[in-house]
Amino acid sequence: MAIDIKKLIDIHLIKVYDEKIKKDVLIEELITLAEKNLNIGTLHSLRESIIKKEEVANNMTAIGNNLAIPHGIFFDYSYEKDMFLIIAQIRKGVKGYDSPFDDKKTKYVFLIAYNQDTYCTKRTEVLPIIARYFSEPKNIDDLNRRVTPQEIYDLLMSEL
Repeated sequence: MAIDIKKLIDIHLIKVYDEKIKKDVLIEELITLAEKNLNIGTLHSLRESIIKKEEVANNMTAIGNNLAIPHGIFFDYSYEKDMFLIIAQIRKGVKGYDSPFDDKKTKYVFLIAYNQDTYCTKRTEVLPIIARYFSEPKNIDDLNRRVTPQEIYDLLMSEL
């Protein structure tokens, strides 16, 4: 059964930044946002897996078209969902998160968190949906016109 990405989108896990932010600060803030808004414990394993992947892959999760999709594993099996999505719009771009594929600033981060079982079985289902959405310039333009988490949420819920 294919993943319904709309079920992963949570208004409480969408953050808008008006100013430029460093990549490591952004990732930490997004994971903290999840810890505060979800019924889940501390996400040490998620932090570690994302930080390790970013160090080793050297920004390979910044895939171009203003988009980065960092992803990692959490081990809290008491959490009712097996994955969640954190979305950030960074209007002036993320410092230190340049894509090796184009010269566009990373302005959107879709951080995907999987439990270990889901990572092994479904990790490839969400990434192409997000990447395909960002392959359309109209979609990026539509997102750029949204300035609040609610506006971003409403747009994504209507178009994904």
